Amino acid sequence: MAMMNLITDRNSDDVAYAAELRVLIMNREATPDQWEEWLSELRGRYSFHTLNRVGIIMIETARIISERYKYVSVYPKTDWSEIEIPTPQQFQNYLNEIDKIRNIAAEVFEVPPLPENMTDLTHTAANNIEIILMLARGFVERAGKVYVQSGTVQCGFTGPYMITGGNE
Repeated sequence: MAMMNLITDRNSDDVAYAAELRVLIMNREATPDQWEEWLSELRGRYSFHTLNRVGIIMIETARIISERYKYVSVYPKTDWSEIEIPTPQQFQNYLNEIDKIRNIAAEVFEVPPLPENMTDLTHTAANNIEIILMLARGFVERAGKVYVQSGTVQCGFTGPYMITGGNE
């Protein structure tokens, strides 16, 4: 899971800080450092950076799920620019793509809900989007390391099967 830069621990302080920066910028009181921070991927707001990052992770997660568990295809937009404002339909498409991965993960274990829309996105809902990807990716990566020992399935053994993980 090295390539995943998921943010799953946003909190109300992050949102409050982003709101404070926004006010400073709107009032033309922000310092150059505050501007730079605002233009980066700020934890308390869902920006084009976040949409692109999560979209890329979504594609990679779907690829791994398809290779190791069950086919799923997603086509999120991953080239958002800072001047684009997503439409409600674009946000709905984004959620629909994540929901494809969520539905497959939900076949195996409990996953958090997705927001119904992005209009009133909370920090908890933003975390849930990325938790879903983390759980789905983690499951298929671990499942790929599970194997049946000694070929017992092939040699006619009728007792309980011992399934272990990786290099134990």
